[in-house]
Amino acid sequence: MADQVINWLLLLRSGKATAQDYNDFLAWRAADPVHENAWQQLTGTLAGSSFGRLGDVYATGSGDAAPAAQSLIPPPPAAIVPPPRRFLTGALALASTGAAAAYVGNAFYPLNNVAADAATATGERRRYLLSDGSQLLLDARSRVNLDFTPAYRQVRLLDGAVTVSVAPDSRRPFLVQTAQGTVRALGTRYMVRQQAQRTVVVVHEHEVEVETMSGAHGTIRAGTGARFDNARMDTPRA
Repeated sequence: MADQVINWLLLLRSGKATAQDYNDFLAWRAADPVHENAWQQLTGTLAGSSFGRLGDVYATGSGDAAPAAQSLIPPPPAAIVPPPRRFLTGALALASTGAAAAYVGNAFYPLNNVAADAATATGERRRYLLSDGSQLLLDARSRVNLDFTPAYRQVRLLDGAVTVSVAPDSRRPFLVQTAQGTVRALGTRYMVRQQAQRTVVVVHEHEVEVETMSGAHGTIRAGTGARFDNARMDTPRA
């Protein structure tokens, strides 16, 4: 069972999974409570990964997952919305299996990347289409987590850099959260980079609003960029 879980994990994180692969994965989880418990046990072992929320992100890369011209392909809704399930009583004793699976998985894919909703390796860039139509372009060695609710859309940048192309939604602001503060989209396209003690923002189209952890505010307009730390934002420059 551990081998099956690891195989699914590696496929879905490879950037080559097709819409049919997502359908097959969800069918495998729904086919047997043992499968679902094994998956939950492993993802819980891997630092609370949110693999169960596959509907928020669909990656495109080489192979079948990206047709000619690297076009973005949203998976069919059936491929990304898991069916409701009843949580059955009784737990499957997989503590040792989960630990072994975590060890094997780490040999193929770093655990800190597995624990993120989307991640890239050294020398890799990857494009993602989100469920709201927004797009992310992750730079090399980058990690993000996603939190989409009826009230807001949030991308938490854990490491590296992300370029965001935001789909309009007047009811749900689009936020990029870093260790130093929040970047709120007032337009469509911008880049955010997480550095050791500060965040760098470059705006390509329209503008963004920055709020630091201490509550300071600033606006960065198209064609300019700025850095900010926990307390303040520098003056934007071209």
